[in-house]
Amino acid sequence: MPSSLYGWLLEKYCMHLRPAYMVGSILDIDFDNLPIPGPIYAIIDADGTLLRGDRESEDVPLVIEYHLKRSGLETRLVRFVVLSNTIVRDPRRITRIQSLGARFGAKTYCCNNRERKPRPIGYKKALELLGPEATAENTIVIGDQLFTDIWGGRSLCFLTIYVKSLGGDHLWTVPKRWFESLVLWLFDRARFKKIRNAAIPKNPINEEGMRSFLELWQTLVKK
Repeated sequence: MPSSLYGWLLEKYCMHLRPAYMVGSILDIDFDNLPIPGPIYAIIDADGTLLRGDRESEDVPLVIEYHLKRSGLETRLVRFVVLSNTIVRDPRRITRIQSLGARFGAKTYCCNNRERKPRPIGYKKALELLGPEATAENTIVIGDQLFTDIWGGRSLCFLTIYVKSLGGDHLWTVPKRWFESLVLWLFDRARFKKIRNAAIPKNPINEEGMRSFLELWQTLVKK
C-alpha cells in the first residue's frame, strides 16, 4: 500500500507514465551505465528531444549531435531510429525529419494518424528498422513527452528515458504540458526513488573540438 495519497494516485492512474530515468537532456545519458547487457539500440523522438519543436527549426544543437555521434563510436549504443508524430500530409515536415536522420546516418519513421504515439504500432515499425538484433530487452526509448514517448515505450516494455524539452512546443502540445507538469509534481511528492536522475558529469569540450570530431565522424561514415 502506498505511504501517501500522492503514491496512491500515481500507482492507480499514472504508472504507465513513469519513466525509468529522468534527465535534463540527451547529454546526461551515459549509455554504458544503462542496465542493459550487450549492445544497445534506441528509438528517439525528434521534436523537443533532438531539436526544438518549431516547424521551421532544423538545427540540432551542436553538443547533442556531438554526444550521440561520439556515443555511437565509443559506447554500447549501436544505432538508433528517429520516430516522429510528424503530420505525414505535410511534405515539408517529412523532409525535415528525413534530413535530421541523414545528419546522424539514422533511419527515420513518421507515424500516420493510426500509428501516432503512444500507439504501439509506430514503435514496432521503428523496431523493425533497427534490425533483427533489436528487441524490447535491449532497446531504449528517449523522448520529452510523458503522454506520447514514455507511455508508448512502456506499453511495449522498453526502458524509457524522459528528457527535458528543448522548447518550441506545437499548439496541440501545450495543454498536455500542464497535465505533464502535474504528473511530474506528483512523482516528486511521492518520492519514487526508482526514478533515477542519470546525469553524469561530462568533461568540458570547446566548440572547435566538437566540430573537429564531427568532421572526423563524417570521414569514418563515408568509409
